[in-house]
Amino acid sequence: MGFGWRDQTVYKLGMDYKWSSTLTVRGGLNYGKSPVQKDQVLFNMLAPATTEKHITFGYTQALDKDSDFTFTFMHAFKKTISGPTMFPVAGTQGDNAALTMAQTSLSFAYGLKF
Repeated sequence: MGFGWRDQTVYKLGMDYKWSSTLTVRGGLNYGKSPVQKDQVLFNMLAPATTEKHITFGYTQALDKDSDFTFTFMHAFKKTISGPTMFPVAGTQGDNAALTMAQTSLSFAYGLKF
């Protein structure tokens, strides 16, 4: 039951570098083969977890001894998975549906220590 996802092994590489006493920069790469199987395209239209490669970067800047500002960026590269559904299109055979996803996110945070 569910979306028919297979187990997934994810490989990650990240870096955290203290550039100065007030600035820390970060970056990373992530790869995990999509858990969506070709024969499960129909069920995964609700949760199209197709992306496989991500990059991230960000920084934290201390504003004073009790507060900081953090910015992060993440991009998951576009990936398409095609497969058959139980609703064949007249005159076609094989794959008749496709899922595509790409994601980009930005985050801004203010931190206060107390």
